[in-house]
Amino acid sequence: MKVAIPVLLAVAVLAFGGLYFWKQQQIAGSQAQVDTLLAESNEREVVPVTFVVKPPADSTPGDQTIYISGSHPLLGSWDAAGLPLEPQPDGTHTGTCELLSGIEREFKVTRGAWSTVERTVDDEDVPNRKFTVKPGENVVAEVEAWVDKGETVPGRITTTGNIITHERRFFSTVDATKPRSLIVYLPPDYDANPDKTYPVVYVNDGQNLFNEATTFAGVEWRLDETTQSLIGSGAIEPCIIVGVYNTEDRDAEYGPGIEAYATHFVEKLMPFIAEQYRVSDQREDTTIAGAALGGRAALEVARLNPDKFGAVIALSPWV
Repeated sequence: MKVAIPVLLAVAVLAFGGLYFWKQQQIAGSQAQVDTLLAESNEREVVPVTFVVKPPADSTPGDQTIYISGSHPLLGSWDAAGLPLEPQPDGTHTGTCELLSGIEREFKVTRGAWSTVERTVDDEDVPNRKFTVKPGENVVAEVEAWVDKGETVPGRITTTGNIITHERRFFSTVDATKPRSLIVYLPPDYDANPDKTYPVVYVNDGQNLFNEATTFAGVEWRLDETTQSLIGSGAIEPCIIVGVYNTEDRDAEYGPGIEAYATHFVEKLMPFIAEQYRVSDQREDTTIAGAALGGRAALEVARLNPDKFGAVIALSPWV
């Protein structure tokens, strides 16, 4: 025992000494990071940034505004109608805003709606364009093609019935700078029956359901006209439809990040709808739907939350 006590004391001293040394290293490292950030901050300044966009002449309507949509409030914070550009005599469109230098930003080019976003000449997605803000440098982008071939009229409303939009109320589960809206269809008798609750259908890719102005490639699913007609003929029971907008991170949210999206869906979106509208709280009255990758997401959200959904509609799901 007499030998063990000194040994234990020595071990304790070494352990605490090592811990102290490690802590000092951590403090020194943190201070170095702070010093570096302060130095970089002192070097940064707010500078004007001019965007110069050359659109495809053969498919760009002359009466439509071109926009920059990107990762900063002055670029719309990923709203499709972000920074408006002005047409120039040489065929380009330009616009200027002030941003902090030394920071990387991302953007895409649209004509005011995601149904008009830029595409490659081979009809493929254009990755987010990236640039680092530098004094005196223009940001130049050449648009090869538009997803809608220039045929959509941004802002044209094609909704039918009582449609309510909750704009930018939620955000992507991958990137909190990318907004998510909800759009809600209410049945014709909703206001006349204040004590009645209704079955609810949640649909992924919600911007495609009701309105040409927001849908991908200008192709509306016409879910409002169809539902209105079926309810009117008595073919289906009156119901509430909730369109859950996708975000810039659609592939990640509906794919590898589906568990986070499912949690977001049942813990954030559904309670919000239950607070705002008279939806039934019964499992058998709650359906989730989607098409393609959105159909796979519907299946997965229901699989991960079997107590929440009584039915799943998956059209051509990616499984």
